[in-house]
Amino acid sequence: MGNTTNHGRRYDDEFKQQAVLLVVRDGLAIRRVASDLGVSEQTLVRWVDDNRRSTSPAGALAKDDELRRLRKEMELVKTERDILKNASVSSRNSRNDVCLHPRASTGMETIGDGARVGSHSAGIPQVGGAPTVKA
Repeated sequence: MGNTTNHGRRYDDEFKQQAVLLVVRDGLAIRRVASDLGVSEQTLVRWVDDNRRSTSPAGALAKDDELRRLRKEMELVKTERDILKNASVSSRNSRNDVCLHPRASTGMETIGDGARVGSHSAGIPQVGGAPTVKA
């Protein structure tokens, strides 16, 4: 691979590596990077392709950087997912229900008018979930 472009410009290896990292690691568009650095798109595409095929430390470094970045991003996405999942579960469990008695739903039956009737284990009758005391 030569160090010249069609216009006779020479780019050192460090410049090429940094340009490739902008595309591979940072995910910037080739067109943008080429324009910003003043190189042709074809030249930058060739550098990126050479880097991907390369087994040199620079090629491995770019791949390692990308892998590290993707793993970090995956960890963040999993954390966000878990937070949202926990928020969803807790919001389902805390509906706008008002429980007057912790055992109101145990042993309750619905009678004709829709009221719920049952009895507490201590012998206190309940109507509609609210405890009443026998005199």
